Amino acid sequence: MSQPLPRRRSAFRVHGMDCAEEVSLLRRTLSEVEGITELNFDVVQARMEVEYDPQRVTPEAILAAVGRAGMAAEEWEAPARQPGWPRRLPTLQAALSGAFLAAGAIIKALSAGGGWEAWLAEDHGELPAAAVACYLTAVAVGFGPFLPKLWASLRVLRPDMNVLVAVSLCGAAFLEEWSEAAALAFLFALAGRLERWSLERARRNIAALFAQSPRHATVIHSHGEHVLPVERVAVGSLVRVRPGERISCEIFWLRISRMAPEKGAVPVTM
Repeated sequence: MSQPLPRRRSAFRVHGMDCAEEVSLLRRTLSEVEGITELNFDVVQARMEVEYDPQRVTPEAILAAVGRAGMAAEEWEAPARQPGWPRRLPTLQAALSGAFLAAGAIIKALSAGGGWEAWLAEDHGELPAAAVACYLTAVAVGFGPFLPKLWASLRVLRPDMNVLVAVSLCGAAFLEEWSEAAALAFLFALAGRLERWSLERARRNIAALFAQSPRHATVIHSHGEHVLPVERVAVGSLVRVRPGERISCEIFWLRISRMAPEKGAVPVTM
């Protein structure tokens, strides 16, 4: 009788995981996959760690489940996708949504004789067809990128902000408040881009900090000191950090030596 394989832990880079709502959606979707025993998420680094039974589920099945949640993923060890046209497409869609919103407002104002009063007046179903077309295009372009996440939320019966905005858009369309629907779609798309930009900036800063961390550490043994790669430093090791050096390992206990010219190193407990 063959022995069962031990559980495996894999890390994935998830594109589109920008807040707690996406984490909840991923957790709910992946919990339906048999063989997954543990999930851990790091939103700032867009990292997802999965512990699973390799006899019951494969990494390809995990990636497919992430796709059903309206996001994309790749193994953490794989090279990160370089920013390109697909990554910039949501930004372009948000800009186009705002442009069509402005175009609809301009057409509306011109048809009513111009002026701020006509610009800000309520629709009341008297809009020109061109203005309505601009507003509808602004809704489609602005809210379109969120449709996969909307469908994923509806599929697992977990309403989130995407569902709330979709209901609001349907209500505005039912009342023929086309300008309000277009403004809502544009603001929602803009908020999503601002959230993504802030997270990408935080990720770049964290990556820069990790890049500055030392790759080697001075480990103290009973028979002397040795310089080892950080990956080879065992838990519980005693590491020497000299003045001006960066700390290369996680430290849970610290002893500082104060240098005195006449007495040598004096240990100071902290």
